[in-house]
Amino acid sequence: MAFDSSGNLYASETPLGRVSRINTNGTTTPVLTGLVQPEGVVFDAADNMYVVEDVDDGRVMKKAAGSGGTTGTEFAGGLNSPEGIIWVDQGAGILYVTESNIENTINDPNPQPDAFQTYVTSISSLGVKTRILTTSAVFTPNIPALSAEGTFWSYTDLVLGSDDLLYLANELSGRSISGTIDVPVPPFTVTVDYEANSTGAVFTTDPAILSTSATEFADDSTIAPEGLTFSSNGNFPLYMTEEDISNDQSGVGRLSRIDASGNRTDFCTGFSTLEDIVVDENGWLYVIEDLNGIVIQIRSAAEPEPEVDEYFIWLPLILR
Repeated sequence: MAFDSSGNLYASETPLGRVSRINTNGTTTPVLTGLVQPEGVVFDAADNMYVVEDVDDGRVMKKAAGSGGTTGTEFAGGLNSPEGIIWVDQGAGILYVTESNIENTINDPNPQPDAFQTYVTSISSLGVKTRILTTSAVFTPNIPALSAEGTFWSYTDLVLGSDDLLYLANELSGRSISGTIDVPVPPFTVTVDYEANSTGAVFTTDPAILSTSATEFADDSTIAPEGLTFSSNGNFPLYMTEEDISNDQSGVGRLSRIDASGNRTDFCTGFSTLEDIVVDENGWLYVIEDLNGIVIQIRSAAEPEPEVDEYFIWLPLILR
């Protein structure tokens, strides 16, 4: 989800391959169609829209501000299943995108975590791509025991803090997989059993430095984080949607709050599967229940109802 400069809310509809504006009367208006697995949406300072396609050889599609119709143009291609996207007002403006080849392969019958990689990529105003962070799975064979252990990560959403660091959500936090893998034991190759875990929920990285690893920030009590947003102006607390915290994949979503020390606390519970999160100019939060296709507005009960002529509420919304 994303707001344009006029306060209009937009959301990607992945199954329908489009981005729609959520109108004040609760209806939706498609504004960009013909997409394949659209995910993250963002606007730049000129109200140009950018959306990523979360597929192999994915693209960033652009719809110019004020353009008619529902078509866009390819702004950047050759991305590895991009999901999160933000625009940062630096120089001529720069996009940051997360990529990961993991989510689409982790459910294979025998996934090979030694090949897992996840990235953060910058895209200039001219569409030039630079991978500023490449994180590979750490894999350690134990030949005497004929086993191996691994750790892997998959970056999904990202947000820029007031400290100029990028904060990255690891969507597979808390996930474990096992299987068999071939490891070289010169002059032979040996097949061993492995166990691999995804640790760390939120990481930070300095976008000005090319790196192969990020710094763990939030504690491991977070499960399957998807969306991130700061309260305002990149300041803490950091709000995070957790897609499914159940042990049986029953789709129990949770909204958590993380302080500047990386400590997580429950903020709002009782959701179905959660995906994205944004904050508006009033500091009100909006989250999406992914499978239900519902946008939920969360604000303090102490705050007065907005005046119709100064602010509108998008429906269908559930107020909490």
